[in-house]
Amino acid sequence: MVPAAAFLFAGLMALLFAWTTSGQLRAVARAHRTAEAAAKVQSVLDRLSAREWAAMAGATVDPEELRHLVDDAGVDAPTSLQPALSELRSLEAAIEAQLTALEQGRRDAAEEIDESTVDPLYDSISEQVGELRSRADRDADAARAAADRIVWALSSLAVAAVGLVLAYSTKVARDRASAEAAELATRRFRSLVEHAPDVVLVVDDDDRVRYHAPAAARMLGCRPELLDGLPLRELVVAEDADALRVALERSRLPGSPPVAQRLRVATASGERRVLDAILTAGHGDASIGGLVLNARDVTESVSLQAELTHLAFHDRLTGLANRSLFNDRLAHALRRPGPSTTTIAVMFVDLDDFKVVNDTMGHAAGDQLLVDAANRIGLCLRAGDTACRLGGDEFAIILDNLANVADAQQLADRLLEALTLPFELAGQLRTVTASIGISTPPNQVTDCDLAIERLLLDADIALYHAKRAGKNQIVVFNPERHDTHERNRLRADLTDALRREDIEVYYQPIVDLDTNAVVGVEALARWTHAERGPIGPAEFIPIAEESGLIIQLGEQVLRRALSDLRAIAFVSPGPPLGVAVNLSALQLRSPDAIDRAIAIIEASGHPPSSLTIELTESVLADDPATLDALERLRSLGCRIAIDDFGTGFSSLSYLERLPIDVLKIDRPFTQRLGQGTARASLAHTIVELARNQHLITVAEGVETAEQADELRQLGCDRAQGYLLARPMPAAALQQFLLNAQAAPPATSTVPGCS
Repeated sequence: MVPAAAFLFAGLMALLFAWTTSGQLRAVARAHRTAEAAAKVQSVLDRLSAREWAAMAGATVDPEELRHLVDDAGVDAPTSLQPALSELRSLEAAIEAQLTALEQGRRDAAEEIDESTVDPLYDSISEQVGELRSRADRDADAARAAADRIVWALSSLAVAAVGLVLAYSTKVARDRASAEAAELATRRFRSLVEHAPDVVLVVDDDDRVRYHAPAAARMLGCRPELLDGLPLRELVVAEDADALRVALERSRLPGSPPVAQRLRVATASGERRVLDAILTAGHGDASIGGLVLNARDVTESVSLQAELTHLAFHDRLTGLANRSLFNDRLAHALRRPGPSTTTIAVMFVDLDDFKVVNDTMGHAAGDQLLVDAANRIGLCLRAGDTACRLGGDEFAIILDNLANVADAQQLADRLLEALTLPFELAGQLRTVTASIGISTPPNQVTDCDLAIERLLLDADIALYHAKRAGKNQIVVFNPERHDTHERNRLRADLTDALRREDIEVYYQPIVDLDTNAVVGVEALARWTHAERGPIGPAEFIPIAEESGLIIQLGEQVLRRALSDLRAIAFVSPGPPLGVAVNLSALQLRSPDAIDRAIAIIEASGHPPSSLTIELTESVLADDPATLDALERLRSLGCRIAIDDFGTGFSSLSYLERLPIDVLKIDRPFTQRLGQGTARASLAHTIVELARNQHLITVAEGVETAEQADELRQLGCDRAQGYLLARPMPAAALQQFLLNAQAAPPATSTVPGCS
């Protein structure tokens, strides 16, 4: 009744005081309209934000709906709201841009728009709307206060009635605005939570689920009602129950910050999922009513990380450790202090004739053999041992805490026994064998890296000897075999290099000491090993000779030299350049080898008269095969030269009986020149001897101008050495000759011979 009577009385008073209060009432009305319009804009703003969050969470949002919301907000809006409406349209456009980026799969671009455009616009519009609503409330209050003062001046009763009406109206408006704001916040929160991919749970003081977001039931694959009141510990796997309990206790401590914890949960289908959870206490907030658990499913990320880590340290085919993990485990075993009565061992296991399986049954069968062999090796090892696949069909094993080497041999026996059992490959039973090499470290290891390198090399050497012993053998490394093994390895590598024709040919120019012109070159074999780098002739030539590879080497050098010189002749005018090539005693004593050498010479197109065959003094002997070979080469037109003359033990009578054309003065005699006539007597004797026999002399190892001058004074015909030119490949030789031909006559000399 009081409000009704007050309204009636106020109406009567309004007729009396309309001329004084109408202006103030209109101001109040304008302020209310402004406030309502601002509230409408705020409502649209919140709905836009909810749809933007839904879109970022993966829900479908219609851009037309966004534009209708913005257009609706602008209906009957006062002028003061126009700036906010303008920014509201910009916000709508930015959200549409986000939608476009999301449709194109560019989530990073969508998040960039959110941070750079959407959030600033949202804050700006909210600030403008809030300011307008505050200003409208202030304007309304001011208008009401003015009306109150006018009414109070006329009648205290009228003032009381009007005040009652205004107070009641204000309360109703504020209650309505508060209810609308609360409802909007609730809708926005519900929308965000329902579409968010993260799990959100609220648990009470008894650790039971009081609230759960829809994502929790989706992730667990169960009906939502089953989660209501469920103890939180029943969601995680048993192994993580204690970790969850500790995390819950920590998060409830007074002033505790959020607690992060990784948990594993079991879904309804039995699958395990990994969650990164954050537990945050509500700190007495009645609206939350418990402890909040936010969790994100990181199962795929954890699985991928584990897979990448595994691949980084394990062989893809067999699953065994790879070389990196093997070396790490070996270093750990060497560094770990242990009883002096124990030791470790490294075992190399290589399947015999694995290539035959690949070639006859295919690579798929070969891969299956490797997998099955790896499984059998693993079954034979102890818990602390490590098996690794080094590559191909070669495996390595670390045996730890051994009492002695005999224990390693016993395990190797078990391995051989297991590997000799038939394998089922491509529907067939196939028996293979294996060879094993074993090495142990020294009693005192001072340099771990060096010890690892030594262990692996020793095991490899032992494996090599196991292979040579007939395969299917076990060999423990013996240091006395190391040198022999190195030579065997080098011989095997040289065989491969010759098969691939990896031996290079370098050429050292030979200069006429009278004219300073290049009249020929000596062909020199050079070998660059794939692992050791350049290997000098003094190291690999003896191995080639003792293994018989020298014949193949000599033929390759002869063929390459004649081919290179033939190519250079096309671009270098003048008579063909002479080339000197070494032939070994084995070649000269083998009629077949000489036949092949002559065939190479004839097929090359290079004039035989420009080819000089160099022989060492050790070749000169009363051997019919050698004499016959020299005669055949001489009759073909080739010249014969004795290399390193004066260092051997040949009889001077050979110079009269053998078809010799050139004597080469060895480097030690050349080095004595330029230091006095007494030390040059041997070189002088050789030059005189050659002149008497009508032979050409070539001095090797000329390194100083004084040596070149004295040789010229002695009457030596030709020279070669570092003073004149170093050995060089064919391309460099061609450029060297072109440069010499292009030089002016006054300076067209080889350096050091002017």
